[in-house]
Amino acid sequence: MKIKVFTIKSESFRYGDSQGEEIKRFSSEELRDKQFDKEVGEMRKIADLTEYEPNSFEDSIHKWAYDYEKRYEVIDIIEKEDGEFLNELIIQARKDKIIKI
Repeated sequence: MKIKVFTIKSESFRYGDSQGEEIKRFSSEELRDKQFDKEVGEMRKIADLTEYEPNSFEDSIHKWAYDYEKRYEVIDIIEKEDGEFLNELIIQARKDKIIKI
């Protein structure tokens, strides 16, 4: 089964020395865009940062840079056999009912 998810990739680094990379995944493009606008908006409020490219910021004092990127990816979920996961859930549900009786 393949699922399309929408992502925000944010990186912070000190010129050439990568420090952090974070990927947040969302079920819809709308949710992703809302969070992206919020995060980038917060960065624009920080007086010590300069937006040198769209959605990319730098701190001239400490030479740190921050970059935000919108993406999407396809996640492939593989089961052992078709329907095996669903069958296991049904078996577990029946066991619970039998134990309660």
